[in-house]
Formats: sequence, structure tokens, C-alpha cells
Amino acid sequence: MKRQNKKSLFLSSAKISSATLISRLLGLVREQLMAHLFGASLLTDTFLVAYRIPNLLRDLFAEGIFSMAFIPTFTEAKQQGIEKARELLWALFIALGLITGSIALFVILFSTEIVGSFAPEFKEHAEALLLCSNQTKIMAIFLLLISWTALISGALNTHKIFFLPALAPAIFNFFMVSGVLFFYYLAPYAHFNPIYALSLSVTVAAIFQLLMVFIPLTSVHLSFKWPKKIWSSLTLKVFKKVIPGLVGMAANQINLLINTILATQFVGAVSYLNYAFRLYQFPIGVLGVSIASSNLVHFSHAWKEGNKKEAADFLHSSLQASLVLMLLALSYVIICHEELVFLVFQRGAFSSSDTIATAQALLLYSLGLPFYGLQKVLTPVFYTIDEQKKAVFFSLCSIGLNIAFSLRFAPEYGHKALALAQSVAVFLNALLLFFTLKRAKILNLRKFFSNKTIKLILIISLATLAGSQAQRFYEGSSHFFLLFAKSTLYFGLLLVLMVISGELGHFKRFLRHK
Repeated sequence: MKRQNKKSLFLSSAKISSATLISRLLGLVREQLMAHLFGASLLTDTFLVAYRIPNLLRDLFAEGIFSMAFIPTFTEAKQQGIEKARELLWALFIALGLITGSIALFVILFSTEIVGSFAPEFKEHAEALLLCSNQTKIMAIFLLLISWTALISGALNTHKIFFLPALAPAIFNFFMVSGVLFFYYLAPYAHFNPIYALSLSVTVAAIFQLLMVFIPLTSVHLSFKWPKKIWSSLTLKVFKKVIPGLVGMAANQINLLINTILATQFVGAVSYLNYAFRLYQFPIGVLGVSIASSNLVHFSHAWKEGNKKEAADFLHSSLQASLVLMLLALSYVIICHEELVFLVFQRGAFSSSDTIATAQALLLYSLGLPFYGLQKVLTPVFYTIDEQKKAVFFSLCSIGLNIAFSLRFAPEYGHKALALAQSVAVFLNALLLFFTLKRAKILNLRKFFSNKTIKLILIISLATLAGSQAQRFYEGSSHFFLLFAKSTLYFGLLLVLMVISGELGHFKRFLRHK
């Protein structure tokens, strides 16, 4: 890969990472606030189930399948002229509004029936069912708002504007935290249940997030213009790429439905999984998604211009960065999972038993971190090379495994089995995606597992082994001291091993050129 291309990939990843870091930190504050005010209770579960319903469709219309189909097609439209790209953007904006708006209306009209399907246990608790149903109505419009945000963010990314779109989720989290505090303390005076503070804040925050990404549109000549034709050939091309994903999405809905049903059988399980998943998503959002988003733009651009070798170089570099960084995150979680949950959540209504249960879920979720990072980079590639049907099929296989694993082990092991099922499924999906691209000669196994990358993996493994043994020397110490001691030992050992092996310089170059 040319030096300027390496620098371009690094800079775009760094911009996304820095903005995403701000967002994730604010997201943790949001989760801490929720844990402090409501703990891991049936009340919290009503919000989380209600929030999960619009989120089911989020992967299709927001940062998932739709974005992967949109960016390569938008890049193609840009090559024909900026007016062509502008026409496509606003045609899709209107089309998405019609589709997601109709879905939001359906959710509002049938919220009670939908909640009853996702959380049948709530039928035994009339108040829980009512609270969950009302919150589902309040957040129904969230799907419409987040879909528009993702569409405009994707368009800005193709113009190499990464920071502001990546910062939009931080705006969401900021206004959600502010909104929760405002509505929570307003509740006694306005005579509504304080749990509504969460759902009201989601909708308000999503509005501000959408407004945020509108700011740079004029500077790249993409300001609003009513399209001559909504359902143009390029618009239909995007939706045709999305259609295979509908199958995978339907299967994913079934998977989430089964997981939610299984989780609601255990009081607090939905909350344990949610809090653990937020911590699990932290390194994915800051590192994995930023690398994947940057790779999608650069890979799509090179591939559409016919520079397949350059596209493959971008892909190899992104995959190596994702693997090593996700392994670092996994190793740290293995060593400090309980201390991390304690530090972030244990206060107010969140008890020590909640900490233990959440830490167990976090550890089992995190076993899939390296593979989730690879999956995030690899899946969009299949949409760029017009092989999305294969990506959907592999997704179906992993979802099937997730469902089978959950049904078999959740009754016995509860929320821990549901967390582990996610990791097992992600492992299978990443493996299928990787070796399919290897077979297509887009990926080279030897180039991916270079000697220097293998050395870094071995160094991380040794540091993890040593760090995980630290607990026995500090038995009975406070969580704060344990976190400090384990972190110092782990990162100190990493540094020493890299210096001794001569890999410190490579590690720096590796990150700089990712």
C-alpha cells in the first residue's frame, strides 16, 4: 500500500476513533446513571425490552446492512458527478422516511401485542406490560431518526468527513444523559413514572443527533434538493442490495426474540446482559467500528476504480489492526472484568451481586471480541464486491448456531449462556467470511499472519497469562487497588516484552499505518 494511502487510512480511523471514544465515554456515563437510578430491576427491564424493539430494525436501516449497500453505490454515483450523488442521497432520504415512518406507525398501533411477543413474562405483570408498551410508543420514531442520521453520515464519509458523523452519537449520549436527569426530577411534579425519563430522552437525543449531521452538507454541495425521481435506478440498486439482508434480518429478529424471551425468565437478566454488552461494545465502537468504517470507504473507492491490489492492501491492514487491538481489549477484560464492572456501575441501586452477574456476562461476551472486529471489517467487503448473498447466508448460519446454543444451555446457565452464545456465533461468522475471501484470492493468509503480527499476538498472550495470575497475590484487596495493580502489571509487562523482542517499534508503526 502506498505511504499516502496508509496515512489516509490511519487518519480516517483516528478521526472516527477519537470521536467514538467521546461517544463511548458519554455512553458509559449514561449507563452508570441508569444503573444508579434504576439498578438491575424489572423496571429497568421494561425500558430495555422497549428499547430493543426499534433497535431490531436499526441494523437494517442504520449502521448495518443499508449503510453497507449505500456507500459503494453512492461512491459510484459520485463518479458520475456530484449532482447525481445529491439526487441519490435525497431520494433515499425520502424513501427511508416513507418506509421507516410506516414501521414506526405500526409499532405505535400494536405496541402491546409486540411487547407481549418479545417479553411474554410481562403478561404476568400488568404494570410492567403497560410501562413497556408506553415506552415502545415513545421510542417508535427513533428508527426513523437514526436511519436518516446513518444515511447522511455515510454520504459525508465518502467525502472523507469522518469526525463530525462519528461525533453524532456523542451528541446523542450527551442529550440522553441531560434528558434523563431533567425528566427524572420532573416526574414527581408531572406525575409520571420516572422510568419514562429514559424513553423520552432517547427520542429527544435522536432529534439532536440528526440535526448534528446536517451541518456539513452544504460544504460538500449536498444540501437538500427535492429529487426528480425517488425510485431511480440507483435507488433501486441500493434496495436490491438490501433485499438479501432482509432474510438475515428476519432470522436475527427471531434470534433476538428468543434471547429476550429466555432472558426475561430471570429477573434482572436483561439488565445484566445490557450493562455487560455496553462495556463489551466500548472497544468495538472505539477501535473496531472506526477501522471497519474507514476500511469500507477506502476499500470501496479503490475497488470501484479497479485498483484491486490497493483495495486488498487496505483490507489486510485493517484486519491486522482490528485483530491485534481487539486481542488487547480481550486480554484486559479477562484480567479485570469484575473490577471494571465495579468501577463503572456499582453504586446506588446497583448491588455487589449485580456486579458479579454482569462481570460474568462481560467476560463471556468478550471472548468474541477479536472475531467481532474481523466480522465488522469483512462483512461490508461482500457488499462492495456484490457478493452480499454469501454474507447473508453466513449470518444465517451464525444466527442458527446462536439460537441452538441459547435454547440448549440458557435454561440451565441463564444469562451466562446467552452471552457465550453470542461469542460462539461471531466466531463462526468471522471464520466463514475470512476463508471465503481467501478462496476468492482477495485475502492472503500469509500476508495477514505476518511474522511480526504473530509475535505481537504471542506477547499479548503471555501478558494475559501473567496478569490473570495476579489475583492470588492480592486476595482480599479492594476493587480499586486490584484494578490499579492488575493494570500496572499487565501494561508494564506488555511494554517490557515488546522492548525485549524488538517489537515496540513495529507496534507503533503498525498502529500508525493501520
